[in-house]
Amino acid sequence: MSREAPGVQLTPAILRQVEERGPGHLVVSRDLGRLYKLYQRALDEVGLTEPEARLIYEAYKGVSSEVPLVHAAALLAANIRGAILERRLDEVYRVDGAALIEKLRGLTEIQALAIIDAVERIAYGAAFRGMDEAQALRLAFRIEKP
Repeated sequence: MSREAPGVQLTPAILRQVEERGPGHLVVSRDLGRLYKLYQRALDEVGLTEPEARLIYEAYKGVSSEVPLVHAAALLAANIRGAILERRLDEVYRVDGAALIEKLRGLTEIQALAIIDAVERIAYGAAFRGMDEAQALRLAFRIEKP
């Protein structure tokens, strides 16, 4: 496995934060490890069912990941609500849409970001390429622990 991440570019603001914490090659690896552990814990805390995760993935997979982080988590429940109203995804996946929206509205920011990260991992990540989508979904949303 490569120890490099070709094509990774840090914004000046992120680069300043990295430099405040020490040598870049150590800080980025350490901090990403911490972040990914937090995402795992956050997904475990949320405890989505497979139908809820499927609905969220279907609703959210086309949403731009270019939305500033500060807004992404806040928009999660609204985006899912819109998809439920427009495409009746709650009926498609047999989920109580109103209960799911309330669950999403009650998430912490890290929990919402962990859900968005799970969607992005399935949609764009190499780890799930070639894998059955249902299995990828169960692993990414931690419905089934690796």
